[in-house]
Amino acid sequence: MDSAAKQLPSLSANERCPLRADESKGAPPPPELAFQNSAKDLSLYHGNCLLLLADCLENSFDMIFADPPYFLSNGGSTCQSGERVAVQKGPWDESRGFLKDFRFTVNWLRGCRRVLKANGTIWVTGTQH
Repeated sequence: MDSAAKQLPSLSANERCPLRADESKGAPPPPELAFQNSAKDLSLYHGNCLLLLADCLENSFDMIFADPPYFLSNGGSTCQSGERVAVQKGPWDESRGFLKDFRFTVNWLRGCRRVLKANGTIWVTGTQH
């Protein structure tokens, strides 16, 4: 997480994403509000996606944009702007093995499916690696 993200304010109780009623039973810390427009009909949240999705109501999101880890930080290298550079973005991007990486992907996609409205849209970034 970069320094700008660390400075984001935490959400107050009335600004949180649509939470389940059992929030008081040891729920994880709330996600951080990264942006909210003046009409308060568009909000962007920053946080652990599995925790955030678990705390949100079913069928409550119109759109989800996801830029998941590609699990490419493995000590290898890639070509960037014609130069060979190391691929090491941080521990969050390191592979934990095929099965664990697969389970993580299935879990966050299931979470997205659960909270996305029937007519909602999901955008997922990816790479050809």
